[in-house]
Amino acid sequence: MRDLEEARKTVQETDAQMAELFQKRMSAVKDIAAFKKERGLPVFDAAQEKKVLERNSALITDEMIKPYYLTFMQDVMEVSKKYQERLISGAKVAFCGTMGAFAHIAAKRIFPDGRCIPYHSFDNAYLSVVEGECDYAVLPIENSYAGEVGQVVDLMFHGSLYVNGVYPFPIVHDLLAVPGAKMEEIRTVISHPQALSQCQPYIRKHAFLEQTEVNTAVAARRVAETGDRTLAAIASEETAELYGLQILDHDINESKDNTTRFAVFARTKNVEDTVREGSTFIMLFRVNNVAGALADALTVISRYGFNMKVLRSRPIKTTPWKYYFYVEAEGSPASKDGQDMISELRDHCDMLKIVGQYTAGNMSDGELEEFECKVCPTCGSCSGMYTANSMNCLTEALGMGLRGNGTIPAVYSSRIELAKHAGMAVMEMLRKNIRPRDIMTEDAFMNALTVDMALGCSTNSMLHLPAIAHECGIEINLDIANQISEKTPNLCHLAP
Repeated sequence: MRDLEEARKTVQETDAQMAELFQKRMSAVKDIAAFKKERGLPVFDAAQEKKVLERNSALITDEMIKPYYLTFMQDVMEVSKKYQERLISGAKVAFCGTMGAFAHIAAKRIFPDGRCIPYHSFDNAYLSVVEGECDYAVLPIENSYAGEVGQVVDLMFHGSLYVNGVYPFPIVHDLLAVPGAKMEEIRTVISHPQALSQCQPYIRKHAFLEQTEVNTAVAARRVAETGDRTLAAIASEETAELYGLQILDHDINESKDNTTRFAVFARTKNVEDTVREGSTFIMLFRVNNVAGALADALTVISRYGFNMKVLRSRPIKTTPWKYYFYVEAEGSPASKDGQDMISELRDHCDMLKIVGQYTAGNMSDGELEEFECKVCPTCGSCSGMYTANSMNCLTEALGMGLRGNGTIPAVYSSRIELAKHAGMAVMEMLRKNIRPRDIMTEDAFMNALTVDMALGCSTNSMLHLPAIAHECGIEINLDIANQISEKTPNLCHLAP
């Protein structure tokens, strides 16, 4: 065994070398951050991290310490990401609309550390990036319910910016009202025409009158400013928080698959020579004015093996009765096949441009792991019928919780309001000398067990309910539970 001092000296010398290499590495990371910032790319790249870990772990010959090295490298990469986030933070992100609109929400989710700047039109938001006022623009390009956003697609055709990312966001409409308003008081709903259209079955069911606004956020702001208890806005949960409104009802839109795709526009193109899983590019072209030109162009794209996920035509506003074509295809235009395809395609087109390249597809294992680490455990991480949510619902069924106790999410402001009213109810019960045992009768426990079976609650409820019943002098056993289970259907799968 080597002398202890000698070993410590070796560690010290190695640490000095590592410190020098760390500075060198972080200098390179700074260049990477600049590259990503210029193109509007995300800091986290799961595929690249996986490649680095696989490549570097092969350099370690001692199998015993290899797991420790992997942990060390993961920590190094985590530090690198934090450094990149700090360098990229503060980027100015343009969007069209007002604070609280879906476009603003999308921009904040894509660039959580960015400074979001609202513009009154798609053109102005786009132009802000062209002229250098903003670093990126986050604009909608398609809605699964209403179709393409023609104005933005036309900006791609006529403009100079590149699309370096496309992100789908589900659109969820909630019913928002001033604090204290009751559902039965609402007479009129106000929102953007498209949001009103998407919620028509709900609006007809409640016989609401309709008013329109320029967007959902402005509608919410108007409800907040008027203080009218008979007026409700159709908007998002984030908008409710922004303007201090309460959510009367959740997820009221007709289509549960209502999704809008937002594109990130930047001045610099992101070019990937290698084809990655989910690689997709956007191409715009106008064919020659000869018979069969479009068919020939599509044949070229197909022959080189590029699968077109989207193909649409758009009128050229400056030239009547002329059209250009919008294509989203899988693969990389920078690959050899891509370059050959583009070269041959020009023989059939008088205008062709690659607007951008992005990665789409399913979440990778690395992205899923990071998502889990960042989301759990926080408010919303237990969004299922597990023990806590089960007992919340059953507490309500027992009569020991107010309506909504089992189903209002922890992050909603209405949860705070519910807590206040619960406290008031407790004080009223105390004043009237009403005890928990007066409420939790045998019938109440039978009701709770029936609700348990109907909702498909956690099996742990059969530990907690008998324990509570025992304190009330009531016996509940598995035989009783089985009898109720046999005659009670499972009505729904509730995810509070």
